[in-house]
Amino acid sequence: MPEPYGRAEGFQLPGLADRAAGVRQCIADALQRHHAWIREHGVDMPEVTDWTLDG
Repeated sequence: MPEPYGRAEGFQLPGLADRAAGVRQCIADALQRHHAWIREHGVDMPEVTDWTLDG
């Protein structure tokens, strides 16, 4: 899910909270990896800088 993680993190649908826990964890993990990458390399990770909208 390379699309802007922070935007997706705040997204909610009524009635899906229980099933959404895995998605929320995936987003939280991706944010943590991204922050660690930036601290180490000083730039966004390739999956962010190289992201394109296909369609």
